[in-house]
Amino acid sequence: MLVGCSVQSARAKEVMAPVAVPGRASLTVREVNDAQQAWCDSLFKIAKTYASGGDYKTVATEVLSNQYNYDNGTVLFKPTLTFGDQTFRLDKEGAAAYFIGGNPNIPTIPALL
Repeated sequence: MLVGCSVQSARAKEVMAPVAVPGRASLTVREVNDAQQAWCDSLFKIAKTYASGGDYKTVATEVLSNQYNYDNGTVLFKPTLTFGDQTFRLDKEGAAAYFIGGNPNIPTIPALL
């Protein structure tokens, strides 16, 4: 079944059971899938807002707060195609530069040739 930008098989639901970790609540496959779908939907929202000429920068900033939790501390986020000093985006400013660019203090990812 195609769900947003993720593909989920019925067999995966059957095989994957929650793993119990002492002192922590178990996550279900459904909770993981729901989180992935929410993330995917958020990325589509940024793209749709940009395509329609809307305020995509504000939308992206909201995504960083809601999906990445930058407002509560450091996040170990490694964007696709990053390397060297820019490999990990530990703060909201660095992550925003990856999603929306326009920050002269944080280099953009060079185009692949």
